[in-house]
Amino acid sequence: MKAKKPYPSDISREQFEVIRLQLACFRRVTKPHQYELYDIFCGILYVLKSGCKWSILPHDYPLHHTVYNYFRQWGAKPFADQPSLLGHLQQQLLEAEREADGREKNDIVDYREKRRYGWDERLRYRQKSVGHQAAYCG
Repeated sequence: MKAKKPYPSDISREQFEVIRLQLACFRRVTKPHQYELYDIFCGILYVLKSGCKWSILPHDYPLHHTVYNYFRQWGAKPFADQPSLLGHLQQQLLEAEREADGREKNDIVDYREKRRYGWDERLRYRQKSVGHQAAYCG
């Protein structure tokens, strides 16, 4: 993808490096990626934070079908009592930021962290709202 002006929903490249390996290893790669995982992940964050439809994802991101398919894979829970990959990554980003600030990993979440990484609730809502429309991406 060409260089774009970052959206408020995007995370930094440094933050993404904390979770890149888990995203890359999540599924078997049979051919080279057409898009960067960073752009796909930021596209998912854009939809979760803005609440827009997948089909009106800005053109700065990969195709909405591609972003949606990754969302479905990364957002699926392996078992009912385990978090999805996106839920796990949210916790990992919170812990990395707390360590960088010199705080304990399990400190109480403050309101700034909830606003920055509060896509967990929106993820659950999106999973429920699109659960019956698995084949529809728009």
